[in-house]
Amino acid sequence: MPDFWYITELVHMVVLYLSQSDQASLARVNRRLWAIAVTEIWSSVPDFRNFFLLLPTDLCIWDFRAEANYPSILLRPIRASDFDRLILYSQFTKTLYHKGSARQAILSQASLRRLKIFSFDDVTALAYTAKELPWLTHFDVGRLHSAPGSPSTHEDDEGASERWFRSLVTLRASGSPAGVHSFMENIASVGLAEIKMEIEVSWQEPMRTDALLAVHAFKATLVDLEVQIRGEFAWSYLEPILHLDQLQKFSLIYTPSTISPQVNDAQLLQMTRAWPRLASLRVHDVYKTPTITLQGLGYIASNSRNLRSLFVTFDGTSQVDPSYLPGDDSSSAQNSMELVDVLWSKYDPGDELRITTSFFRRWWPRARIMASDMPQEEAKRWKEASAASRTT
Repeated sequence: MPDFWYITELVHMVVLYLSQSDQASLARVNRRLWAIAVTEIWSSVPDFRNFFLLLPTDLCIWDFRAEANYPSILLRPIRASDFDRLILYSQFTKTLYHKGSARQAILSQASLRRLKIFSFDDVTALAYTAKELPWLTHFDVGRLHSAPGSPSTHEDDEGASERWFRSLVTLRASGSPAGVHSFMENIASVGLAEIKMEIEVSWQEPMRTDALLAVHAFKATLVDLEVQIRGEFAWSYLEPILHLDQLQKFSLIYTPSTISPQVNDAQLLQMTRAWPRLASLRVHDVYKTPTITLQGLGYIASNSRNLRSLFVTFDGTSQVDPSYLPGDDSSSAQNSMELVDVLWSKYDPGDELRITTSFFRRWWPRARIMASDMPQEEAKRWKEASAASRTT
């Protein structure tokens, strides 16, 4: 390409004098000219709704005379050919958010890095042909449910060794306990570092005690785990993940059970001993009924010296203050804690400074104390207590 085309200012001037069709042709020459031409193309598009005119006429109907100018309900399911018309088959597509059925269109994206999809059937099919997505590193799949034909029911099929998502680094899976478990069993990434699991527990499909067991396959590389359990929660659900000794970040959001014990001091002690590398910990009870006390926070101070951020709801009322608090030894001050968020903890009104000075400052002298989920006035008092305790 002549040196003239490398002078961006001159190319911009030339592009301004071209018609839209010529600008589009210029954008197809190479990536450099595309970056220049596409800016002018989009600046001259009067209405983004024109994009939808690319859709087949039998798919939906547009009435530009209508005041709202919104499309009607789809007249038929979206087909792979529709995506072809919308240039979904571009070899340069790296991120795709899709809700529907278009397995072939997805598999055509050899350079795809990120994929978000909502369909169990599509996920099942993709699991068998994952070798066609060799660069897929981020996968977000929702609405997983137990259904015939899931990948785990075909473990003896020919070519089973090629159906895994081996390049995944980040995975988010949500759905029923059986659906999430079945899907997780069929991931064989050798470098999976981050997993987020959202499990919906219902009376029709209760929680499986081994629902999180499949996470063990990634013990060597998993450093970030978030678990959300909506429905009846029991501590036994978490016991399978206590052996993930490489874990550096853990977040638990749960709905406490009315018949099973919630996360308490003893269970918090188990977590801190199980994950010595932990740098971030979040324990979130959606019903706001804390069962962790200051003693449990003392366990954190004693066992989690690498912890930098803590998000936890605790009961700090005077009647539950223990006579002995772990973490009182001088070495507990030699830690990395930077942020303590007390969320919506329970305590005696006006007791913020006492708790901060008597406990938090002894355990985490350099940490910033905050209350992100409390009313503005209470959050302000925690902020003031955090600042005042630094000078006392």
